[in-house]
Amino acid sequence: MLNKPIRFWIVLGLSMVLFVSWCLWHYTKDLNAQAFGLNLFTEILGVGISVVLIDQLLRRLEAEKRIPQRRAQYDDFVLFHNRLVTFWTKVYTDAVPKENPTSIGSLFTPTAFDDMVRHLDFDAPAWNQGHPTTWWTYFIDNLSEWRQTGDKILDRHAGHVDPVAFSALHAIVESPYHALLRTMCDLHAVATFAHVSTNVSGHAIFPDYFKAVNALHKWCTAEYAFLRSHYSDHELRGVTVMYPTAKRLPPRCALDLRPSA
Repeated sequence: MLNKPIRFWIVLGLSMVLFVSWCLWHYTKDLNAQAFGLNLFTEILGVGISVVLIDQLLRRLEAEKRIPQRRAQYDDFVLFHNRLVTFWTKVYTDAVPKENPTSIGSLFTPTAFDDMVRHLDFDAPAWNQGHPTTWWTYFIDNLSEWRQTGDKILDRHAGHVDPVAFSALHAIVESPYHALLRTMCDLHAVATFAHVSTNVSGHAIFPDYFKAVNALHKWCTAEYAFLRSHYSDHELRGVTVMYPTAKRLPPRCALDLRPSA
């Protein structure tokens, strides 16, 4: 398979030879020169077509060889994506007294995140009344897992995965929004957290976080569509999406923000 610089010089050289041979064929009166030009033109044209066909064949073989690698990369990236989306979907479902968003793009927005942070009771059990884990602990556990898992994925696939997926995951892992959440959870200061998140995580300073998550979702969706032509559905992990579903209102972990009488 030819790399771009080599391909450029080969195409340029063949084009120049084709041009000279075509001129000899059409613009000289010498019959021998015309015959030479015709023969050279047809020979170079044949060589050029052969080079293109062979290069395309090698590219196709190389792409086929990379399919298992792309499958492994997809598995890691989509698992991270699904866990992230599932976590924030749970937060929205359990905290926000509104119907859930119907798409990833409408969940990962400043408005949706502001609603989640303002309404979530961080002292409530993250799962049910009998479970000891509060949302404080649940946030810390998930933030730590995202950091560790994200770093491992980036190290494992550095230099091999699509730059779009790599940069999106890197932006999520290194997001100052995650750092802010971790700091606030460590402090366990509900009033301070609510005040900061209403103003700071009102998200004018964190637009890259939402762009990164949406970019990762688009990449996973496109990669899933590609891999489906090579693997059956039960062999591939699906991409978590948002479905319009009924939810209990008010949510079980929502703060009562109504003004007191």
